[in-house]
Order: sequence, then C-alpha cells, then structure tokens
Amino acid sequence: MPTVEIEIDNPTNSNLRWEPTGDTLRGGFQPTRTRLSTAGELAMALPAGLPGQRVRIDPDRNTASILEPLAGPDFEGTRDTLAKLVTQDETADEGRLAFAPAERKHEAIHAPTWIGWAVRAVRSGLAKLTAGKLPDKVPADCKPRAFSPPDPPDEKDQTIKALVAVLASKLTADERKQFAGLLGTGQ
Repeated sequence: MPTVEIEIDNPTNSNLRWEPTGDTLRGGFQPTRTRLSTAGELAMALPAGLPGQRVRIDPDRNTASILEPLAGPDFEGTRDTLAKLVTQDETADEGRLAFAPAERKHEAIHAPTWIGWAVRAVRSGLAKLTAGKLPDKVPADCKPRAFSPPDPPDEKDQTIKALVAVLASKLTADERKQFAGLLGTGQ
C-alpha cells in the first residue's frame, strides 16, 4: 500500500485526538469559519488561514510521521504574524512562540491501527486525505482506543472480601440467604 497522508482540517477548526499516539493534533484554522467579532481582522492578517497538522503513514515500512507545516520555511511570515497576534506586540517575531517540530517520526508502528484511525478521522469529517488512498473500511486488525487501565485493587478491599468469604463458608444455607439479602446480592 502506498504512503497515505491526512491533514487535520474541518468546518469547526477543531483539533483531533490521535489515538495511536495519544497526542492532540492541531486542526487547520480558517478565520471565516469562526463567529468571532475579530474574524475580519484575522482574515486580513491570515488570508490563507493556517494549515492543520498532518499524519503521514508508510504501511509498507511500518513508519509514520506527524508533520507540522507551520514549522517549515514556507510559513516564516505566518509565524511572525501569529506572534504579533498572540502577543499583541507589533515587534514580536516567531521566536516568541513555541511551535511543534516540523516532523516527529514514529518507527515500528502498527500500520493497520494508524490507517484505521486515519479512515475514521476522514470519514468523520475531522481530517481530509491529502495523499495516497485509504481503504473503504477500517482494517480488521486495527487496535481499539486505549483507555486507562483500571486501578489495582486496594489491599484492604481484598482482605475484606477474603474475610467475608471465610464467614460465608461457615454459614448454613438459610444464614447465607439472609446474609446475601443484607449485602443486596440476592443469592
């Protein structure tokens, strides 16, 4: 499969949580998409808007990159304009702001997972395909969203459960039924 690239760009200027890395990727910004009273000023200062971050995936090599177009030489003037807008200082230059690196490389990725999340991002309208071709469906071996693991059980809770089990083992059937009623388990 050839290299695939998507750009985070959508009608609401939203960012995207990129599940394969857990990063929040910056979406493209178009002043005309906002309801700000300063939208006209922003459109004058940034007539082309700002490009969103990009994700480039090479499934054949199991590598990927997260790209920041604003860090490139084509956007030097835009970075200066952003510094002036953000700091409200006409003498500010791009050195006043921190930008993401131009490219963050990821080696030994699970390509079906990255492709699957790219398919979801494009399908949901949060990103657009800028290079290559995505499959029609999320790959079957795409890994699901990674949630935080559950907290380990508390030692006190484990001790209480063990004591309850010992107590319950010494009860008669009728006593166990009453005890279960007290615990609300109905057994």
